[in-house]
Amino acid sequence: MRILASAFAAAVLVMQCVYAQEPVSAAVETPEGTASRSKLVWAGDGVVTNGIVSFYRHSFSLPAKPEKAALDSYLDDDGQVFINGREVPSRGDVTALLKRGANTIAVRVENAVSTSAMIYLVSCEDEYGNRFYVHSGTSLKGTVKPQPEGWEQPDFDDSGWPNVKVCADVLGKPWALHYDLKNRFTTRDERARLAKLEAPLMVLQKGLEDEPDPAVRVVYRGNQPKIEINGRQLDAAVNICNPGDSYRDNAIVRCAEAGFGIVELRFVMERFCDDEGAPIGFGMIDEAVRRVLGLCPEAYVVLGLDFRMNKWAERHPSEQAGGASSRRPRPSVASDAYRDQALRVMQEFAEFANAKPWAKRVVGIRPLCAVYTEWVYGGMIEAPDTGERMRERFRAFMKARRGVENAEIPSALRCSKDGALHDPAEDGLVLDYLECHADAVADFVLALAGEARRLFPGRLVGVCHGGLCSRGACDASGAPVDRVIESPDVDFISNPPFADARARLSGGGFAPRTSPATLRRLGKFLLVEDDSRFHHLSGWLKGSQNLATKTELETEMNVRRNWLNQFFDGDGIQLCDSVKGVGERPNAFDDPAVFKGIADAKAALRKAGVASFSSGNTVAVVTSPRERLRMDGRPDSPFTRLVCQQPFIDICRSGAAFDMLSLEDYLANPRGYKTVVFLDAFYLTAEERAALKKLTRKPCVTSVWIGPAGGVTDAGFDDAAMSDLTGVAAAGIARRPRIVCRDGAAKPVCDGKAYSKTLAAGGRSIVVPEMPKSPSEYASILKEAGAWLYTTPGSYFRRYGDIFMLHTGTIGRHTIRLPRKRDTVRELFTDAKFASSVVTVETSGPATWLFRIER
Repeated sequence: MRILASAFAAAVLVMQCVYAQEPVSAAVETPEGTASRSKLVWAGDGVVTNGIVSFYRHSFSLPAKPEKAALDSYLDDDGQVFINGREVPSRGDVTALLKRGANTIAVRVENAVSTSAMIYLVSCEDEYGNRFYVHSGTSLKGTVKPQPEGWEQPDFDDSGWPNVKVCADVLGKPWALHYDLKNRFTTRDERARLAKLEAPLMVLQKGLEDEPDPAVRVVYRGNQPKIEINGRQLDAAVNICNPGDSYRDNAIVRCAEAGFGIVELRFVMERFCDDEGAPIGFGMIDEAVRRVLGLCPEAYVVLGLDFRMNKWAERHPSEQAGGASSRRPRPSVASDAYRDQALRVMQEFAEFANAKPWAKRVVGIRPLCAVYTEWVYGGMIEAPDTGERMRERFRAFMKARRGVENAEIPSALRCSKDGALHDPAEDGLVLDYLECHADAVADFVLALAGEARRLFPGRLVGVCHGGLCSRGACDASGAPVDRVIESPDVDFISNPPFADARARLSGGGFAPRTSPATLRRLGKFLLVEDDSRFHHLSGWLKGSQNLATKTELETEMNVRRNWLNQFFDGDGIQLCDSVKGVGERPNAFDDPAVFKGIADAKAALRKAGVASFSSGNTVAVVTSPRERLRMDGRPDSPFTRLVCQQPFIDICRSGAAFDMLSLEDYLANPRGYKTVVFLDAFYLTAEERAALKKLTRKPCVTSVWIGPAGGVTDAGFDDAAMSDLTGVAAAGIARRPRIVCRDGAAKPVCDGKAYSKTLAAGGRSIVVPEMPKSPSEYASILKEAGAWLYTTPGSYFRRYGDIFMLHTGTIGRHTIRLPRKRDTVRELFTDAKFASSVVTVETSGPATWLFRIER
């Protein structure tokens, strides 16, 4: 593992090779394999596979019985430790079990997924205070062959076992990138030697302790969110990147130079706890923050504290989520004990962190939980949670809501084979459970956020929602997004764009899953997580080649698009390297094409100026996160997953300009939109239904209703309710809707794929029975609804005020037609001028342009 000798040396080296692909050179090297005598080892006769079990034995002799002896072990992913035939905890006092002469340590390791190894250290002290140690290393024997009863006993014959393979020492990857092995499995002398090597980088800059305590808030400059720190405004641009190897250290410095002044460090908090969940020290976090500030003395830090706590759940079976198909037991979000345990760890950490000088540079806390750190915990492929705590919560929920005693969680949440929507009349119990589960998710997330607010005053608090919504049997976790966002304890939320090649690759509709307008309306902000896979990582993209750029040009143009989106959406951006092999390869964002794309985009945006509060767009696309409660999760159902994802990708590529809104956004401020597309207004409260009828009946307003709009009621599916909302008589609402227009006054449009009717009050309704399947179909419908199409379907088009962007992966000529005659249009990357309302550009590959109308 390479260790930089000083922050100054690192900075100089980085400045010399900002646009070079090789990592920053290390000024000091720790020779491979010499950091510790205790080694991570693996059985000598087998390869690592998912679910494999391995066995180890170590026979050794002690000159005398120790006065004190403590064991520490790490088993990837789980297992048992035996000393002289007695099972012991993975760490703790073992003085009573060791004796003078022959002793035996036996270990059983269960691997769940990916890599596996184990390491241990027994620290002994004699009656005179002299220290001596027992290490895991080459003297061990290890096998993957199943063993008979008694294999752990001292007299077991292991002469046929092979010697172990040494995988790494305490600095070995990938283990050292995620666990604090260095402070746990080194002797006092080894720790002192490593500390001396790292000392120059761990020294904080002078004057840090004299800086004021952080006072951080969200402010908006026009449409763009800013993070204000003691009066200084920074872009909402965050780089998620823990330091620790030359690749990531290099990326932190380069990204800071590119404008990412805030680094988020993420830590699984359970790794700093003993077997019972009690915190045992946060030294690894201290080192990580010091290293970042050593690399970038002006940086600010967000701490991502991950409270998934699976090992704690293994030791508390009654607090587990039951019935899940997860690889390992996990705690239930309905467990008060789990919540209290997470809060205790946070409290211990806050006492530790707030006493450090670097606390003055901590500007945000992001409590994380669950799979992939998002709150998508049990609301995807792992639902339903039938564990004891969720059953208790559901029974209390049903008693309060329905007056039902001893209600049971439904055994299955999927609908019939051809199902698409839950029927309130038949699936009432399922819907009640999903709502109960959604409340449990929100309560857990908000408990963490509220405690972070209390323990870290003056900082922002954020949460993460995103990646796997609408993927599994139920999606209750997607439903409480509005409740979480509206909490006074949450300042920002992050989520990734759609993980679809049609969204990610050149020409794609790179759009967030949550409406930035919702956050803006509440005085908060959205961070869109850019977890792109770029061309320079082609050798590492095992399962995501379809999302990867192929050339430097495509990378550069996609980076332009992703960065420019902040202007059009009014959100921030965060970089997240999601590719496997961290520490063994270049960082995903550390490439000359990436930094050129960012630099060029920033320069173009300086010419664009500040976006006003209003986009001037006359089209709104409206969606409701609450509808995720009503979806059965089948990926081929047109009104379930697709309604949350595909429409935004396609509409972004339709050639129209639109604002993305939640249902709540639109009802709070209809802004005089002339065309409003309702993607999933299936279920509405009585108040929402009345408000929508009033707004959509106004003259000069054309409403586009996709699918069974308004047809889901508390009483069940209702064709009359659907017809009443849209003003167009129709039938066919069912689990898998087959909507048919029955209104003689409605004329077929768009080649019979939609029906249009002018309403008595002057507004117009367009009913679209089937989900459109392409950008061209959306373009046809939007044009019929009165929207202006700026360009032909297929490329990504955005517009905000006098600024518009075209991004394409299509070779050839592209024409943009403005709705009114203009004197001049300027392209802001090249300063090329177009003296016409028709702008034509040409490209031989992926391209991104930014234009300004000059009046």
